[in-house]
Amino acid sequence: MKKAFFILFVLSTASGVAFGFAELLTYLKAHSDTDSITLDWQSGNESGVKSYSVERSDIKTDNFSEIGIVPATGSNSTYHFRDVNFNSIAQQGQGNAGHTAPLSDLFKYRLKINYDGSISYSQTITVTRPAAGVKHTWGMIKEMFR
Repeated sequence: MKKAFFILFVLSTASGVAFGFAELLTYLKAHSDTDSITLDWQSGNESGVKSYSVERSDIKTDNFSEIGIVPATGSNSTYHFRDVNFNSIAQQGQGNAGHTAPLSDLFKYRLKINYDGSISYSQTITVTRPAAGVKHTWGMIKEMFR
């Protein structure tokens, strides 16, 4: 019996799912609007969960940075986080303080789940950057079909 449990634990952690994590999140999804990227998720049993740290990375790296913290509100809760600061990042080590450079058109997001004495991570999801500077009003949309 011990051997079967060990195999189950190895398989669950090797696939990027911490033991017991499958019960924590019902879903994690993201979508882009004209000026933001919104992450939505729903929890299952949040026993011991203190907060969710939202992390973002450029698609080209695995250097995730924390961009916000959402406090846990209780089991079976729905959460939303709106990322509006994805257009540029400060270049570090270039000697140009305050200089910014655009990120790529794809971003990776994940949740760092903060428990009482430990952490775990959600799966990573990929989102496309919103189209820059294009906002359609109802009048603009009607004109497209005339």
